[in-house]
This record gives sequence, structure tokens and C-alpha cells, in this order.
Amino acid sequence: MNPVSKPEGNNIIATPIQPHVGLGIVMSEKNESGEVLAKVNKGRSPNSEINATIAELNGYQQSIENGRLGIIKPGKASARGVDYATYDPEEGIVYITDSKYRASGGSFPRTIPQKKVKSWTEEVQNTVQNWPDSPYKSKILETIKNGNVRPEIFKWPK
Repeated sequence: MNPVSKPEGNNIIATPIQPHVGLGIVMSEKNESGEVLAKVNKGRSPNSEINATIAELNGYQQSIENGRLGIIKPGKASARGVDYATYDPEEGIVYITDSKYRASGGSFPRTIPQKKVKSWTEEVQNTVQNWPDSPYKSKILETIKNGNVRPEIFKWPK
């Protein structure tokens, strides 16, 4: 089994391969650059930001493992914007993903509001337009122009 994370003091650096277990001792979630992506908060659901980050990282990892190419990686779970975006070169579809974590018995949303879909599609398009010229840049921009953008909700745990 591949390790899920690398301990670093009271923090962990997430490697989204297997689900995290025993989050009671986790104080924050960091990316590979050491940027804190999520922290335990003092609210009603203290681990909500960490669980949301884990959902985003696991969803992105599964997308990449299934042959999609990363456009926008997950960042801070509490940040505005698309959680992550990928391109499936076989299907010719850009996926804009909203990751959701729900505890046992919780319900997941069924759709992403059209206003968010439009905003996130523009976010992805702007990101790709700033890439250096490449065949994938052209293909992804053409895919967006042709309306082959599919919003999806990644549910964690499933």
C-alpha cells in the first residue's frame, strides 16, 4: 500500500492515493510545496476544511490515474473557483470539478449552478491561455470554444 501522507510535525503533506484515517491528530494539510491547504478550525465541524482538501486531492489523483491531463490542480479548499480541472484527450472533454466531502449519511448536491459553471469555465480558459504554445493548449482551448466542458461533482467518500 502506498503511503497517504508524510508526517511533518503536527502537519501532513498529502499524497492522495488512499483515504486518510484517524484525522483527529491532523492539524493541517500541506501541498508538496509546503503551502498549508487546510487547517482544523474552531467551528461546529473542525475537520471540514481538511476533509474537503482530502476530497479534492483524491478526486484529482483519480482523474489523473484515469488518463486525464491536469489543467488546474487542487488548491486551498476554502478558495473560490473550480476545485480542479482536467482534460480527457480520448473523449475530447474538459472536466470542471467540484469536490465534496460528506460524513456518513450526508447527502451530496446533484448539480453545479450554471453561474459557477460559466465562471469556472472562464477560469480554466484563462489559465490555459497563459500556457506556452503547445498542441494540448490548442486542443483544450478548442474544446472549450466548442462547448465540450462537463461539470462534475466528485463525492468523497463514495
